[in-house]
Amino acid sequence: MQALKKGDTAIYFRGYKANEGIIEADVRSVSADQLQIIFARIQELLTGDKNA
Repeated sequence: MQALKKGDTAIYFRGYKANEGIIEADVRSVSADQLQIIFARIQELLTGDKNA
């Protein structure tokens, strides 16, 4: 979760279950473009590929 806050776009998730390995996101007010940014950043963190 800390890594998502860093970068060109800071991404914040609800952290109240993070200690259990659960990240929750409320995407009701997120646009399709913003969701793509979130997806790309998570994919980058998981794969280590900045071009993912």
